[in-house]
Amino acid sequence: MRVYVIRHAAAAQRGAYANDNDRPLTGDGIARMKRVAKGLAALGIKPEPIYTSPLVRAKETAQIVAKALGGGAALEEADVLRPGVGASEVVTFLAEAKGDEAAIVGHEPQLGEVVALMVTGKTAPIVDMKKAAACAVDFEGAPAAGKGVIAWHAVPAVFEGLLGKKS
Repeated sequence: MRVYVIRHAAAAQRGAYANDNDRPLTGDGIARMKRVAKGLAALGIKPEPIYTSPLVRAKETAQIVAKALGGGAALEEADVLRPGVGASEVVTFLAEAKGDEAAIVGHEPQLGEVVALMVTGKTAPIVDMKKAAACAVDFEGAPAAGKGVIAWHAVPAVFEGLLGKKS
């Protein structure tokens, strides 16, 4: 199985909304995520489904990705992707996912810890999950701690460099 790990793009400032869960993506965040999603589409990824944190900024990011990939992937909210949930709970959740490819869209520091746990068996981050960054982790069979291999990791500037910043 391949798991795509995608961090939400830039969102409204903390404190701008009474409830932090309601912070949407900024205009710049939307534009950057569209470029990243276009790059993901160019790679031919087809995750099914795309699991997203229930927070607004992550859901908006997941919607942009799904649309760029042809809109065919089902979006499913997953409470396990809320900030503060442990990486081991996310890996256990992914182990039960069906299909050959799945994507998760969420937040830091959780996503960096999830990638680290899948690859090293420990949660000390090994990749920089900047806003709108993406990482692909491969498994023989179901995801499990320490059993994954990073296929690739890209910060937004990588996609922008490949596609041209105005793409």
